[in-house]
Amino acid sequence: MTDVSAPSTVQPATAFAADLPPALATPPGAGAVCDGSGARKIGRGAAEGVFLGGAVMVAHASLTARRLGLSPPPRSTDMLDVLELYAFVRPARFCAPSPSGLALALGRSEPKGAEAQAQALRDAAADLLNELTDPAYPGRENAFTLAGTLDRAGWSWGSRRGPA
Repeated sequence: MTDVSAPSTVQPATAFAADLPPALATPPGAGAVCDGSGARKIGRGAAEGVFLGGAVMVAHASLTARRLGLSPPPRSTDMLDVLELYAFVRPARFCAPSPSGLALALGRSEPKGAEAQAQALRDAAADLLNELTDPAYPGRENAFTLAGTLDRAGWSWGSRRGPA
């Protein structure tokens, strides 16, 4: 059995990165998005557009909405909260509810600034999906079965679990 409490590497994950939607980070007073073209600062209006305009990854959807002056979003397959993915892949393990918290929980350095947080959020999602698909992941088949059930129930990460 392999210990998955810490990743074997802290290099950017690439197997899933190309298929991920944009990551939106909204630290107080700033906003940034990270997609396949890299991370960049964006204004509040653009951040609202990313948040409401289609598939997007965030850390703590309700807090992100509040920071944008919006109501908490309804459950949607377009709203991918990376904290939910963390809780699924690493159940009962602590993670502060932010892009920085995810980076630290995954053994990476703390991202400084909005662009670094958006990149960290994207990297965290890719790392977690790669971890879940690693043949050495404990309980991998059970996790895939559960993810399939959650997918049918509308869990946004269910269809992104990769091959069993």
